[in-house]
Amino acid sequence: MFDYSEILLALGAVVLFSIVAVNTNRMLANHNRVLVESELEYAAVAKGQEIVDRAKSLAFDETTVGGNEPANIPADFTIPDNLGTASDSDSTGFDDFDDYHNYAAVDTTANGIFQVTAAVSYVAATNTDSTVGYATTRKHMAVTVSSPFLSDSIRVEFLKTYYR
Repeated sequence: MFDYSEILLALGAVVLFSIVAVNTNRMLANHNRVLVESELEYAAVAKGQEIVDRAKSLAFDETTVGGNEPANIPADFTIPDNLGTASDSDSTGFDDFDDYHNYAAVDTTANGIFQVTAAVSYVAATNTDSTVGYATTRKHMAVTVSSPFLSDSIRVEFLKTYYR
């Protein structure tokens, strides 16, 4: 009589090898997905930080451009409804921090296409998490960077304070 034990052992080894190969392939694919997503997130954070860095190097308010100091602080600062670009801004359109309010751009990079938006608001001196409807010596910027290839948007925040 013919013994099938060797054939069954070989068949079992092939099945076991197939299971190991499929799991290894799945693990490598997952690793590559995580690696690509991490690179996209890094690029998105860099894009958001780039906007923050440009904004924080500018004057606090339109009234402080060129080193001017308003007579009544914070009453002479731009009212919250007028935050955004001013008519006398330079050729780039930005000469003070709050000019980035309602900023929106689409940026194509080697890592993909990013939608970048920014919002600037006044915040309370005692609670910087609280947006207020009047001028203060603190402005909060939130830059949001999104991409169709990211599972969630990236948010970069900055708080700028006016000092005499």
